[in-house]
Amino acid sequence: DQGVARDTAANMQSRYASALRGGRLEVRRVDLGDRGVFYRVLLPTATLSEASSVCSAIQNAGGDCFPRNN
Repeated sequence: DQGVARDTAANMQSRYASALRGGRLEVRRVDLGDRGVFYRVLLPTATLSEASSVCSAIQNAGGDCFPRNN
């Protein structure tokens, strides 16, 4: 549900503020056809290397994430 994703993003924004390095989390709707509609919490970055670095910082702080190249 989109509301849950927004709440999750706000919680993560607060909890991992230093790891996010000033970046703002976004919620995006993804329609996977037969699997349903999902909402993803994303942090847009300029490069995959930057995404990997931020993700490592989040993981070191006890969070879960994975870098992705759009």
